[in-house]
Amino acid sequence: MTNVDSRWVAWAQWLALLTMTLDHLVRHLLGPGSALAWWPESLGRLAFPLFAAMVAWHGGFTSRDPLRYARRILLIGILAQWPYALMPRPEAPYLLNVCFTLAAGLAWAHWAKGALPWTHPVVRGASPWAHGERGALARDTPSWAHGERGALARNTPSWAQGERGALARNTPSWAQGERGALARYTPPWAHWVRGATPWAHGERGALARNTPPWAHGERGALARNTPPWAGLALSLVLWWALGFWVEFGHAGLALVPALMLALSQQAASPAQRGMASLPALNRREVARAQRWMASLPALVVVALLNPGLQASLFALAGVALALAMAAGGLPRLPWPLPRWLWRAWYPGHFALLALLLWD
Repeated sequence: MTNVDSRWVAWAQWLALLTMTLDHLVRHLLGPGSALAWWPESLGRLAFPLFAAMVAWHGGFTSRDPLRYARRILLIGILAQWPYALMPRPEAPYLLNVCFTLAAGLAWAHWAKGALPWTHPVVRGASPWAHGERGALARDTPSWAHGERGALARNTPSWAQGERGALARNTPSWAQGERGALARYTPPWAHWVRGATPWAHGERGALARNTPPWAHGERGALARNTPPWAGLALSLVLWWALGFWVEFGHAGLALVPALMLALSQQAASPAQRGMASLPALNRREVARAQRWMASLPALVVVALLNPGLQASLFALAGVALALAMAAGGLPRLPWPLPRWLWRAWYPGHFALLALLLWD
């Protein structure tokens, strides 16, 4: 099974927010020429790798809908953009803030996970819940977890077996959901939420039937009929075009996919790495080598984030710290950050800085 221990995220949240806020306060209130500016700015280089690692972790392991998670990040970025644009930044006055970078990077990683076949053994294998009945989770879990064909479905009474059970056959047609007589003979407005809003019908709904293929996800016509190289080429064009407009540029957009690769390999079980038959000693050595190889893209990308050796070293330390924290073993944080504060901190601290600077 996948080793998913999210206790490190609470520690990383506080560390990322405090280093980022300290960096912004000193940079914008004291100015980059201040004698005290060098060490908060250096510590601030830890923040973006930590944010990117948390986004990669949630997108790869804990979020059932990574694109919805990306949209939430994008909404925070939209709320923060106006006070962010008021910060003195003569070299790039029209730059989009870091939330746009993180949301685009997560969307890119999610697309690559479904469209590029060579990412499946690591990125897709590390999050087996995304594979449905054919995934590693279905193979490695007990039979009762295998849905309608599992032991639970065979050994439970018929009334518990969903639409095909005795309860569905013996109840009146109006009680049988979307396919019943009530659904067929009532006007659309009388179907309440599911009838009146076809997007709630899933893959069989009117929206799925009438929307273009690219809206159908990984199993849609576009995913099946587009060669991987064509999708990769298009994604690289979009990456190159967007990289000029977002904070941390092209390297920042590539960091979330690179960290998702590293974290998925780190959290993968021996069976998912293909090492179940190896002796324990050899398994540890091979796992260590695989984790190192999977971390190389993230280390290369983060080294390109910032100009200057000192800033690059602190950014590399941020990635190494995130990977070490995600490896597990951290205790549960006694005072986790409230969700509302976590979401409001980024736009809120820029709004406060804007008031202080332009008052």
